[in-house]
Amino acid sequence: MNKPISFEQSQDAIDAITSDLTLQPEKYLYYALHDLASDLIYAARQLKETGELEPAQLKFVARRALAAYVASEQIFDAKNRETDEKIQDILRNPHRTKGMEMP
Repeated sequence: MNKPISFEQSQDAIDAITSDLTLQPEKYLYYALHDLASDLIYAARQLKETGELEPAQLKFVARRALAAYVASEQIFDAKNRETDEKIQDILRNPHRTKGMEMP
């Protein structure tokens, strides 16, 4: 019988497989926006069905929307374009936008 794989081992395997995959920054932004839209729909359905919604859930969605905005500025601003890794980092870690001024 095989030993069960730990979460860390599975994450390492996923990282090893996906490290060779490269996407254009526009695709990362597309996936982030698509995921954001599905979270908004989920929040709307939850509000409709239960009549309640956690403010923290909307705060998280708003922070992700801000991260998408910052990433889009960096993708489509030809003069000040950031590296693809920086753009991916912004979209993967929206909590790092904490303290940023929202336009």
